[in-house]
This record gives sequence, C-alpha cells and structure tokens, in this order.
Amino acid sequence: MRFKRQDKKNALSIIESAKSEIKFTLTLPIKEESGPTIIRNIYESFRMLGDALLVNKGIKSEDHLAPIK
Repeated sequence: MRFKRQDKKNALSIIESAKSEIKFTLTLPIKEESGPTIIRNIYESFRMLGDALLVNKGIKSEDHLAPIK
C-alpha cells in the first residue's frame, strides 16, 4: 500500500458503482448457472466498498486483500 491524497469524490463514485452492481445482481434469477456470477458480483461490490474506504483515507492498495480486510 502507498499513501496519496484523499479523494472523497472518487470514493463516493466507487460507492455508487458498488451500489449499482449489487442492485443489478439482486435482479438475477437464482439458479445454478447464475451462481458464479452472483458470487463474483457480491465479492466485487464488497471489494469496491473497501477500496472506497481506502481512497477516502488516501491509501492506494496494490491488490484485493487490503480492500476486503
């Protein structure tokens, strides 16, 4: 991780994107074929929320681990 300037506007944009992704994901029919897509979208939405928190604090992560934690 490295530090940079806080970016509240970017963080809010990431949150809106995650919100949109979850909203779409919840419209998918629940069946075996859609399972991997639903799981992937939920994971990505949570990762994006973590990334938004880091961006708001001025932290740039290099991988998916920091935003998920």
